[in-house]
Amino acid sequence: ELSLAQGAITVPQEFRTGDQVRVLSNSFDNWIGEVIDQPDAERVTLLVDILSRKVPLTVDRRQLVKAS
Repeated sequence: ELSLAQGAITVPQEFRTGDQVRVLSNSFDNWIGEVIDQPDAERVTLLVDILSRKVPLTVDRRQLVKAS
């Protein structure tokens, strides 16, 4: 699926289970998590560390980039 944002065409990134990704927006901006599931074409479920506990977090895939 292609989308037009501010005059540029963006292509959603493909992620694989185990990939480390960074959240770009919402309350978890700049957090890093591990991809554990992709329930549908729009969302990705991550495992993030919150207060020393691993917690699942499902976000829109357009809010993610692979962590470097």
